[in-house]
Amino acid sequence: MSIEDKARGLVDSFMPFGSSFSDEVHNEEMCRESAQTCAIIAVNEILKITFYSSTEDNDYWKAVKQEIIKM
Repeated sequence: MSIEDKARGLVDSFMPFGSSFSDEVHNEEMCRESAQTCAIIAVNEILKITFYSSTEDNDYWKAVKQEIIKM
């Protein structure tokens, strides 16, 4: 899966949870920001696991994290 597709997929998978973090104002931008934060946390956990893995795996997840940040 491409880095862009993986980043988009992770953020999209957290979108339903992002809406529960925004108060009374249900705002698409706030939901996306919350979903991005959750996706970054998930990728950080993956990076902890892949730290001792192959450099290729670690580089892939670092690139996914950067793509999420750029979104």
